[in-house]
Amino acid sequence: MNKTALKSKDAIVNSLFKKLKTDSFDVITVSEIAATADVSRKTFYQHFSGKSAIIQYYTEKTVQAYLESVAAQHIATFHDLLRCYFSFWQDQRQSLLILRENNLLGFVFEAQRRELLLQLPQQNLPWHSSKEDETVIDLMIIGGMWNILLYYLTPDRLIDPEKLTEIVIRSLKEHFIYLSY
Repeated sequence: MNKTALKSKDAIVNSLFKKLKTDSFDVITVSEIAATADVSRKTFYQHFSGKSAIIQYYTEKTVQAYLESVAAQHIATFHDLLRCYFSFWQDQRQSLLILRENNLLGFVFEAQRRELLLQLPQQNLPWHSSKEDETVIDLMIIGGMWNILLYYLTPDRLIDPEKLTEIVIRSLKEHFIYLSY
């Protein structure tokens, strides 16, 4: 994609998020988004089929950025992965809160779940096994981390990512004994 097209797409995304700060997703129109982004409706529709497609694009792009962050940090331990996850998504906090207010967080979770299920088995992490299907544990970790993040995302519960990581690890260790049959 050329730089001009990417600039237009990003302007449209930013425009929608700007509008979402004051208006509900349901009442915002494509014309308003295009006008705020300073692009024509034709340009809008060259990039997106509608408002939901903007959210889909944003979430896929953000999940890709998370995966790039993981790759850049050369994660060696589960602790490192949790800290990376919580740090990255807390940096996205304002956007996530806006999406939450508009009941749009499902887009983020679905994109995250879909991409991580594809990527996790291919990661060169010590706890992954190429010999076993890890779908169930991957789903549990993806959903669990997401729920923990959302719970601690609100201003009254916001916790430093390192401290949150330590709480999760400590809790897992304390409850591990209950997993034996």
